[in-house]
Amino acid sequence: SAAEHALRFITIPSVRKRLTPSALLILDEEFRQDPTHLTIVGGKADSSARDLFLAAIRFPDNYLRVEWWDKAEGNLPRNDVSYPMLSKAAAFLCSEKKCSLPIYEGAMLAKRIKD
Repeated sequence: SAAEHALRFITIPSVRKRLTPSALLILDEEFRQDPTHLTIVGGKADSSARDLFLAAIRFPDNYLRVEWWDKAEGNLPRNDVSYPMLSKAAAFLCSEKKCSLPIYEGAMLAKRIKD
């Protein structure tokens, strides 16, 4: 994986010398856990889906996986989670291949991410 390759790269003394201890701790943490995963399910022309997506990308976290799935565009590149067919746009907060119940409002999405 890319994470394993990056960790092997930092074992090179000249590379490791340039990294601060805090950078090494961040790399280690990101290697050991998956990023916060948010998926917006809804059409790209749907204003509700766009509002959810904007709320998701405004979340202040550098280690975040945000996807916007418009079923008209086909499958997501990483199709590792199944999402239900819904009548309106929704966001899902996922971890370990399990997702939250649908979240329909940007303000609620921000609250759920923080929890």
